[in-house]
Amino acid sequence: MDSFHTIGAKLLKLEDIKLHQKLLPNMLVRIKALENGQVETEKEMVEEVDDELQKTVFKVIEGGVLEVYNPLILTINMEDMGHKKLVIWTIDFKKVNG
Repeated sequence: MDSFHTIGAKLLKLEDIKLHQKLLPNMLVRIKALENGQVETEKEMVEEVDDELQKTVFKVIEGGVLEVYNPLILTINMEDMGHKKLVIWTIDFKKVNG
């Protein structure tokens, strides 16, 4: 059985997602999530969409998370597994004071 280790992961209650610019590339997405009773907002820019590789890359460009991790880049890959899809999330970041 494979295992993995997660450091500092948090579960957030998603409050709202809005598209602010609907043209690719550089589509802007605003995400609101509830964390510890407070609403946290971040804005992400879609940097890359590759339909052939089933890959989308987002870069966080605004929000409190950038005070801790900057840059913060989220990559979503999907792989076909028969009648199912495997979704792989990759998070690339650099700790600001690390």
